[in-house]
Amino acid sequence: MFWMAAALAHTCEDVGLEEIVARGAPAVIVLGERHGSKTDMKRALSVVQSLADKGPVTLAMEAVHESNQGVLDAFAKGDVKAGALPAELKWSETWGFPWKPYKKLVTSSKNGVTVIAAGLDLGPKPEEREIEVPEGYDAFLKESMGAHAHQMSEEVQARFATSMAWRDFRIAELAATPWNGEGYLVVLAGRGHLEGGLGTNWQLPKLVEAPVFSVVLNHEDARCLEGDRVWAD
Repeated sequence: MFWMAAALAHTCEDVGLEEIVARGAPAVIVLGERHGSKTDMKRALSVVQSLADKGPVTLAMEAVHESNQGVLDAFAKGDVKAGALPAELKWSETWGFPWKPYKKLVTSSKNGVTVIAAGLDLGPKPEEREIEVPEGYDAFLKESMGAHAHQMSEEVQARFATSMAWRDFRIAELAATPWNGEGYLVVLAGRGHLEGGLGTNWQLPKLVEAPVFSVVLNHEDARCLEGDRVWAD
């Protein structure tokens, strides 16, 4: 398979915490997680905490659905208790992965971090929105999916790249719009939105003026594609 060959070739760049947080502000740092991974969330938290020692941090999370921004704001004001957040955020319905690994990130507003809901429903691009799809994205996605790509109907295959690019773009848009351009914007999304450099990390430079630096949070099972950065111990 393509991704196995890429991993064996080891064409990605290994980075660690010090290199990630060495960015000067303003900067955007995109972190690619394995959904629900305790290791990945701990690493993401260490990035957020380290950057918070240097300046203001806005954390945008794909794990929190955009409809629940009001809940995050209420928690930041002290109007919602931490124990009530899973229910208030409809966590199991909108995300479905375990709450505990994400808890410290979602509640980091108590430490001065601005937390943004950057998740959205699965589905096609809204007809009224126009987005740019990276060149070669369709072939890249099909190669990534391997045999699974052939299990999709022709109709789904025809719009797959556009639907994925819409999701990449919308995560970027939800993250970038409320950011005031000061300090650091950290975007935490599934690593599939980063690998290959054609996802959210490709869309963000069109929405922000600050440099964008992206890192996949774990080397285990990472495809290690050329140009990617992957956290390595």
